[in-house]
Amino acid sequence: MVMDWMFHADALFMEAVGLQRQGNWDAAVSRYISIIKQDPYHNPHVTAIHNTHLLHINQYAAGMYLVASAFQAQGDYPKAALAYEHVLEHVPNYCLAQHMFRATASYASNSSSMLKRLDADYSLLDYVREAFDGYAPHFETSMTQLSYRAHEMLFSALQEVLGELQKDQLGNVLDIGCGTGLLGEKLRQFAKELRCVDASGKMLEVARKKDIYDHCLQASIVTAVKAQTDIDTVLASDVLPFVGPLEDLFKSAGQTLRSGALLGFTVEGMEFQPKIPHEEQGQITHEKQGRSSGWNLLPTGRHAHNKEYVQQALEGAHFEVLAVGDGPLRWVHGRPIAGHVFVARRT
Repeated sequence: MVMDWMFHADALFMEAVGLQRQGNWDAAVSRYISIIKQDPYHNPHVTAIHNTHLLHINQYAAGMYLVASAFQAQGDYPKAALAYEHVLEHVPNYCLAQHMFRATASYASNSSSMLKRLDADYSLLDYVREAFDGYAPHFETSMTQLSYRAHEMLFSALQEVLGELQKDQLGNVLDIGCGTGLLGEKLRQFAKELRCVDASGKMLEVARKKDIYDHCLQASIVTAVKAQTDIDTVLASDVLPFVGPLEDLFKSAGQTLRSGALLGFTVEGMEFQPKIPHEEQGQITHEKQGRSSGWNLLPTGRHAHNKEYVQQALEGAHFEVLAVGDGPLRWVHGRPIAGHVFVARRT
């Protein structure tokens, strides 16, 4: 019976994707609702919607969110934006749809009115918390499928700067945006004390079970950095793609860290991203505003940063860049997602 349902769920999912491609979105929504109810762990998108309980708030919005995320995954951003807008018409304050609509809106016509309505309620931190609470149960499985390696790149960059690491050499370490502890596992033996912070309580639950951190805190990364007084090393693996402008974070680190302390992190490279189609049309969006400042919101919902902008932001916060590396952070549908890894020292 279980196996029969698994095959049925696969068939339903493929049918739903086909229906939405044909323009029959309402029929696709009906199929997605059935999958969320009966096989909520069918794929990461379905799992996230199931775990955020949107289905219990508004079934149609839950199904339409999956229509939107499927279009988004296929790179059909105009249709994704329109579908996310439909979600928001039913659940206006749903932060996941708010964020993803903003991410895809640059590709859609006539989206400015909805963007203006979102400005008052939008919170990137709420999005991060809600999204990763939903992904937490299957996060590491998903990262394995994506050949995720940002944490390995960051650890290698530290070794490039410091040489072969010795026990406790990194001193007191703060792992910001720690997730489930993938970076923490590599750092444990080289940290005198290993602390972590994440906005997602569900991700922290997984990290705590590994028993690698001395202290865990649920908070925003800027709040956590400001609260530290004796940290020698601050590290962030695949965290800054969920931050827009970096000045506040770097300034907080510069004010908190002592001279000689290290700051290491990865970013997605803006230099490697495609051009935004609607820039020539004069549409003013959150993404376009960021692009002129050295960062932008991608249609995937993540942020990319220009290498020169990052270097200037570090220098402005009294950090000296010790090492910069480039390479793929992970792979999506066989395509490398390229980025930069930085290690800097507080002057």
